Amino acid sequence: MKNKGKLDFVVAIVLFCGFVCASNVVDAQAIEVGLTGGLSSYYGDINPIKPFNEARTGSGGLVRYYQNSRWAFRFSYLNRRIKATDEKVNICPERKRAFKCDINDFALITEFNFLDYTTGSRRSNVSPYLFAGVSFILFNPKSMNGRDLCNILTDVDGYKIEQVVLPDGTVVEQSVNSIENGTAKYNKYTLAIPFGFGVKYSAGKRICLAAEWRIDWTWTDWIDDCKGYYPLWKSGDEWAAYADPSGNVALDGESNEIKYLQRGDSVKYDFLSFLSLTVAFKFNLPENKKCDVGLGRNAYIYY
Repeated sequence: MKNKGKLDFVVAIVLFCGFVCASNVVDAQAIEVGLTGGLSSYYGDINPIKPFNEARTGSGGLVRYYQNSRWAFRFSYLNRRIKATDEKVNICPERKRAFKCDINDFALITEFNFLDYTTGSRRSNVSPYLFAGVSFILFNPKSMNGRDLCNILTDVDGYKIEQVVLPDGTVVEQSVNSIENGTAKYNKYTLAIPFGFGVKYSAGKRICLAAEWRIDWTWTDWIDDCKGYYPLWKSGDEWAAYADPSGNVALDGESNEIKYLQRGDSVKYDFLSFLSLTVAFKFNLPENKKCDVGLGRNAYIYY
């Protein structure tokens, strides 16, 4: 990750912590600890439009801290699995690209309840909510047979084809702007911006149920190992079948039909999607008599 990405991460954490500390809250009266499960999918070069295409399962846990009946903050961990194939998406089936990927996600998220909500309250027991935050994602794309795809094109020469106007006015296509060795290198981690909406419901004096749809705007285009240009390969190069599963391997030892053409779309980032259900258990913390943190009487009114 570039230094700028690291700086952005530090700034985001500082702002997040500063927002919490700058509030007039001294002690929270409740936290919730819960488990999450749902359906995970992705949007990117292989699946640009179809929601929940080839969705797979995901699960994790969270700790939620209540500032008051409208604002809450949570830390969560998710393990998500995604996959996509050109043939099932039917956008570019002849490309025959496919991948699967396990994702480990650590997130700090702020929630805003549209209505007053307190787990265990008779009166404030349901609310829709919005949320947003910052997350750190670890990923490792693989082929369907389990081969690691990350950096499989490392140190492969490639060129970009552009139209060039010769001195006599003739327009020809030439390989220009050499793509240097190592262009395919990328890190298997990234920052992301998670956001979405959901609904909370208090199912008992200590049980909170929540359903939500989360989208992660990742700061990488390599979740699916699909970006850049097709390289020039030779017959016998074992990585050629992974670079181009369509089978356009060179027979003359020097060329292939799609060399230098773009492997993915022009969108700069990949997105992740997670539709989930959460069950959380509420723990009351010692009450601060000098500060009711906005929960008031609802904090300890149970069914």
